Amino acid sequence: MIKFEVRPRVSAIDKRIVLGETRRGDRALIGEMAEVGPTTKVFLSLDYEHVVGIFGKRGSGKSHLLGSLVEALAWHEVNSDLATVTTPRGAILFDLLNIFQWMGSSAEAPPVDTRLYHVPGYAPPDTQSTAIRLRPQELNPEDWCLLLGIDGLREPMGQVLYEAVPIARTNKRDRLEDLIRTISDFGVRFAPETIRAVVQRLTSYGSLGLFDKDGLTLRDLCRDKSASVLLFAGVPEDVRSLYVFLTLRRVYEERVHASQIEKASLLGKAGTVVSAYEHSIPKMWLFIDEAQNIIPARNASYAIDMLVRYVREGRNFGLSLCFTTQQPSAIDNRIMSQLDTLVSFTLTVPADLTVIQNNLKNQAPREITRQGRPLSFQDAVRSMGVGQCMVSNIDSERAVFIKARERLTPHGGFEA
Repeated sequence: MIKFEVRPRVSAIDKRIVLGETRRGDRALIGEMAEVGPTTKVFLSLDYEHVVGIFGKRGSGKSHLLGSLVEALAWHEVNSDLATVTTPRGAILFDLLNIFQWMGSSAEAPPVDTRLYHVPGYAPPDTQSTAIRLRPQELNPEDWCLLLGIDGLREPMGQVLYEAVPIARTNKRDRLEDLIRTISDFGVRFAPETIRAVVQRLTSYGSLGLFDKDGLTLRDLCRDKSASVLLFAGVPEDVRSLYVFLTLRRVYEERVHASQIEKASLLGKAGTVVSAYEHSIPKMWLFIDEAQNIIPARNASYAIDMLVRYVREGRNFGLSLCFTTQQPSAIDNRIMSQLDTLVSFTLTVPADLTVIQNNLKNQAPREITRQGRPLSFQDAVRSMGVGQCMVSNIDSERAVFIKARERLTPHGGFEA
């Protein structure tokens, strides 16, 4: 590994650096310094919540590093050389290319607790996974409008849904067929062609097998020291976006509720101190691979507004986010502004290099040299080898260059 000569030097304690604010000592190993000097391990603190953006061209190592963080959170040991995770935390990974479906596979007992899920009708070949069916009773009128591409305020079809969904809930009608029957019973209250159009669209989605009143609950997906991988390769954008949007919203709302319980308990309002996890879900990390398809700077998807709220407020409720993309310039600025940790693997497009430099969370190195040749910051990012990256964290001295650690579980991010 060719190392950079970087000034000023970064101070290390016991040959390790921990990026981020620390309290209890929870942390995940992400690699070792790729700078001239003693061998130094680099950790990301897990004591507090993060918004992490990982950028890099194809094949540079960004998905590999994202998988390393998932691996650390789902590792079978609480305290190891790989990670220390004493606070209950879970992970959900939105895998748009199905490259993480082998994470839990091993000839022996897998070292991580990984559970695979797929959208009905889009099961990956030769992989055991569970179909995720949405629970109709958990969808609001806004959700149905998003799925059906309807303006809920201006279009008659949206008005139908805004009236029908509360009625179905009040009458404990939890199946998709019950919602369709409720709409069909509206009779002369709406034009027949409006009723027919809504029913036809709902029926078409129902035929895909996406809905079941007894579908997976949020507690099924959100488990302590476990990673739920949602496989989305080949899934239509509208369906994929709905799954992401609903998961984001449900995790956010559940963690808000859990946080209120725990705070009330700690303040003596609940009689005895209780763990929020006893009543709800653990603190959660959400991971999005190839995020430009979910949180683009233009042509915003269903999930974007919810995700902006998630990153702006989630730290208060034990919620972290980590995403990857080949194009930092394609990510919504509202998300970029909330990053506390920016990771860049090799990039070559000038616009993307400028975005990285403009979004650094701490100081760039004053001097960078490689093999005796002085480099600008952008030249250094452009010239890194596979697996090398620059990490900028808001609570650290300066941006550092590291070599990402080897994965201990299989990684599917390569060409066969």
